[in-house]
Amino acid sequence: MDMNFEKLATRPSAGRLASKDIAFLFLISGLVTPILMMVVVLFIAQNDTGENELMVPILTIVAIFDAAFGLGFYYYRWRFFSNFLTAASEAPGVVTFVSPVGKQRSLEYRYAYLGKDYNVANKYGSLSSKRSKLKADDKITVLLNPEKPSESLILDIYV
Repeated sequence: MDMNFEKLATRPSAGRLASKDIAFLFLISGLVTPILMMVVVLFIAQNDTGENELMVPILTIVAIFDAAFGLGFYYYRWRFFSNFLTAASEAPGVVTFVSPVGKQRSLEYRYAYLGKDYNVANKYGSLSSKRSKLKADDKITVLLNPEKPSESLILDIYV
């Protein structure tokens, strides 16, 4: 399979990959939800007649836990992408099949690495307009794990 393309895409940062990942939603919810919960806590504290003494500390603990979880999950995914990018190799590829599945798109693509062909099927959420524009026969750049070349992502979605 000959897939030599003239120009490969520029490699994004781990933060950019993580910001396009589901982890970004956890980060946002981990930051927004606690703020909203603290507003509720303050409202309850100002208007409480003393009947709900445990409500304020419980909501405060939940808000702190939610923020820690959102930030922690985002950091975990950022580290994953950081490690992936450090070791990743690039290969030219081609989209072979695109099918909408609900709000997601099912994408299949192929690429060759070290003389072996790989066919990959992934479902991508609708976070990126670049994802929804991909169609069969589009040339893409694939980032892959050289130790396990079947682990890959479509670089063009993130640049």
